[in-house]
Amino acid sequence: MQANNILISNANLNHLDDLIEIENSLFNSDKISRRQMTYNIKKQKLFFTAVSNDSVAGYILCFEYKKQIRIYSLAVSTSHQGKGIAQSLLNHLFKLTTKNIYLEVNTNNLGAIRLYQKNNFVISKTISNYYENGDSAYKMILERD
Repeated sequence: MQANNILISNANLNHLDDLIEIENSLFNSDKISRRQMTYNIKKQKLFFTAVSNDSVAGYILCFEYKKQIRIYSLAVSTSHQGKGIAQSLLNHLFKLTTKNIYLEVNTNNLGAIRLYQKNNFVISKTISNYYENGDSAYKMILERD
């Protein structure tokens, strides 16, 4: 899928270094390790990258269960933020499934919360001390069935 010179495709091991670089530049805690990233590239069918000019601009990693999908991580490199990449990754996911989708998002991440609300996710609960650093999270759900 192509949008604004962005190619969305399945994550692969050629993307690993870029994925780790994005992870380390964006997250202070609860980072996906190189080993976990490698495992997820090999095992998860809902792991997509957005590539621009031969480098990974962002990714979405989801876990699929019988009745729902969990967005485990959605990240866009700082140099590519504000260009609609996160929305393109979400749109790609929306086209592939009709299952309900849920996620956890840091209560301080207002940009991400706005993006999810724009896509009809609703906050279902607050989870205190969710992250390693003690931050809380909102559980957000998109009902699709």
